[in-house]
Amino acid sequence: MLGSVAKVYPELVSHITQDELRALLVNCPVEAYPKHSPLFYRQHLAYGAFVLIEGDLEIEFKKERKTISERVSPILMLGRDHVLESKPFNASASTLNPCRLMFVPKGLLQKVPVACGAPSKLTQK
Repeated sequence: MLGSVAKVYPELVSHITQDELRALLVNCPVEAYPKHSPLFYRQHLAYGAFVLIEGDLEIEFKKERKTISERVSPILMLGRDHVLESKPFNASASTLNPCRLMFVPKGLLQKVPVACGAPSKLTQK
């Protein structure tokens, strides 16, 4: 489910294909995260991206001075563009229930952005 978070902050949420997911599984294990685990915070520098495999996340972002919470479900990559462009996160994310997530570290994401679903223009920087 992607409502206003994808419309307001399209750089936060990326769809990921099964082929991209398989390419990442070679280097990035899927790990269990308990309910209410924080993943990242708004205005913190992106240190990697997360791929939601199973479960639900709550994304909190500000729009016109209001805090908006939205639930997102698999399979999505969160934070890829923030990592590749060295920008801080524009939202906060935490698990709503026990989740399975893959963490893709910044170094790996910068080496193989196309395998992580990034547009090829980012690899030509």
